[in-house]
Formats: sequence, structure tokens, C-alpha cells
Amino acid sequence: LLFCACLLASGASHAKSVIQSQFNHLGPAMHSLEAPSGRQLAYLDEGKKDWQVVVFVGGSGTSGRAFAMLEFLRQTRHNLELRFIAVERNGFGTTAFDDTLGYPDYAEDVEAVLAHLGVREFSLFAISGGSPYAGVIAARNSARLLSVHLASSLTWWDPANLQCTLPASALTCYSEDPVAWFEFAPESPVHRIPGFQDAAFDDAARTFNMGGQAGDPAALHHEFQLYCQPQLPDLAAVTAPV
Repeated sequence: LLFCACLLASGASHAKSVIQSQFNHLGPAMHSLEAPSGRQLAYLDEGKKDWQVVVFVGGSGTSGRAFAMLEFLRQTRHNLELRFIAVERNGFGTTAFDDTLGYPDYAEDVEAVLAHLGVREFSLFAISGGSPYAGVIAARNSARLLSVHLASSLTWWDPANLQCTLPASALTCYSEDPVAWFEFAPESPVHRIPGFQDAAFDDAARTFNMGGQAGDPAALHHEFQLYCQPQLPDLAAVTAPV
């Protein structure tokens, strides 16, 4: 209907010269894969098949589609010919929650997706709370790594920290209010990026609701508890630039 309205408003002859021949990009598409464990994995794969692969791990409490918040640099990514692959974590977005899973299980999920896509070598890029997961991926795949980048990386929390002692019910203020979870301060430089704050709100809503969680904080609390366990991986075998 919108397309027809555009034609009527502009006139058919003029429309022939201004109407685009292809659809514009509306953000990364999510795909589904059954892992060897039988679990359903959600992942995205953005970029041409022959571009350099970058495995992206988003920050705490983000869905697999959090990569959309980096697409303000989409043209640069295309110029650099980078293909990004992101696998959604336990209990967020459309991925079912299992309170028995930890960092190694997520690394196995990533490896399953890479095997499905026929990817051998890759770079690794993680933000904030995604960094502990990336550390385990790096330790398990050191021979496959081209480079590693950890942005504002979290390693672990002291078990005495408040975040480690809060019950799951204390996190409903975030899971039931995605705006509270992902609202940036007025002075934050992210506001220079058109639409970034709204994209962050959209991902928070997806994270805590898309799979029918209805604001259940269980997955977020489980992730926080993982950060409270000092189980840093041995990265001695990683020789890629970090």
C-alpha cells in the first residue's frame, strides 16, 4: 500500500526514475540451527561468504541481534569486507533457558554454528560481559584465531560484590523494563549516533521477551552468577594479535 501511494503521489512516469530496484537493509536476519545437543540455536550471519569472518559476542543481557547496534558502521564494514557471525546466548531472545549451561556450552554453540557455515579461521570481537565467553572461545580455538578484540571487557566479579549476592527477583527492574536496562545517560556519546538509543531499547525488549520470557530475570541472573565464578581460561596458547 505504501509503495502504491508513492506511485500515485509522484506520477507513474516520474516514479520510474526514482523508485529503487532493490529493498533497503532493515537489519540483520536471525537464523535457526539445531545443535548436536538437540538445542535450537539462534544466530546471524552478515556479509559475503568470502569475507573475513568475525565472531561477535555482545554484552551482558543482549540478544543475538545486538549486532544491529553496530550497523551505524555498516558501510565501513562492507569496505573492509568483514562477515560477522553472532550466536545468541542462553535464555535471551528466542533461545531457550537452561540453568545448567555455562561458558563452555556457549563456546560449543559457536563452534557448531561455525561448522555448519563451513568457517575455519575467524577473528573474535566481544563487548563488556561477552568477554568471559570470548575468553573460553579463544582458549578452545587458539589455532583458528586471526585476531581478538575485547572492548570494555569484563573478566569476573568478586563474589562479595552486590551483583553476586542479589536474588533473581531483584533483577526484574531490568527484565520487566527494558528501558531501565539499556538507557544511556544524556551525556553519553552514543546519542550522536542517530537511532542508537532506540535500537538499544529494541534489543533489550527482544532479549527479555522475544522467546516468551515475559520479563523473567532468570537468564540474566544466571549470567551474572557466571561472572561471579573466578574460572578464567588458560589463554597461553593464544598467539593471535589481541
